[in-house]
Amino acid sequence: MRNYTLGTVIFVKIWPIKHYGIISGFNEFGEVLVISNSKALGCVAEEPLMKFSMGKQSVVEGYPSNCNPSDVIARARSQVGKKYDLFSDNCEHFVRWAHHLKPESPQLQFFSVLAGALVVS
Repeated sequence: MRNYTLGTVIFVKIWPIKHYGIISGFNEFGEVLVISNSKALGCVAEEPLMKFSMGKQSVVEGYPSNCNPSDVIARARSQVGKKYDLFSDNCEHFVRWAHHLKPESPQLQFFSVLAGALVVS
């Protein structure tokens, strides 16, 4: 089992995108917990890593800020139940916001540019 640092951002590759979440702790069974804004669930939720990753291999993205991990997790948990929105509140927006970074989605930006290029060509 890996050593996960609380507040660390992880992702699982769901072709062609990455689904991001934040390591938030451990449950009573010792399972790693992850908070994410999930399209599948329709909202921000905290769940075991195996459920978050849907059995796929998770990858550590890193720790994108200098914020205290307890602050990051408190911010993330404060959003549990908040509705998912692809364009303004997706998983990337969520993890960046929890880390006090500008909420943006590089994947969404990339696919928007790609779609625009395909329409023009």
